[in-house]
Amino acid sequence: MASHDIWGSTIVCPAYCFSRDDYRLFRCDRMLSVVYETEPAVLKPLDLRHVHLGNWESFVKMKQELIRLEVELSIEGVQRCETELGRRIKLHIRKDGTGWLDHFTVKSDIPFLAKIFIGLGTEAIV
Repeated sequence: MASHDIWGSTIVCPAYCFSRDDYRLFRCDRMLSVVYETEPAVLKPLDLRHVHLGNWESFVKMKQELIRLEVELSIEGVQRCETELGRRIKLHIRKDGTGWLDHFTVKSDIPFLAKIFIGLGTEAIV
């Protein structure tokens, strides 16, 4: 498990998921328990010392298909995306306060991002 980070108002923890054989972003408020597995027959040891919060996403992106995300935002949409997405996705802001997102994301992030954009209603055009 790695240190936690904040995505919008949700505390998340990037970690290697052995059942999916890939890195995942876990919501800390949804974790019921974390198990340290000691049975050698169950897991192969992995050397993940080089993986940290600053680079873990680059390892995921090497294994998953990337999807281009293009979103046009109203002024309110920009303000809400600043709160919800923070600095995770580069937000481009025009002088009039409207903006857009043009970002490549892993396919597994689509359900999470879809909830955000559906919540924006007419403030976002995806």
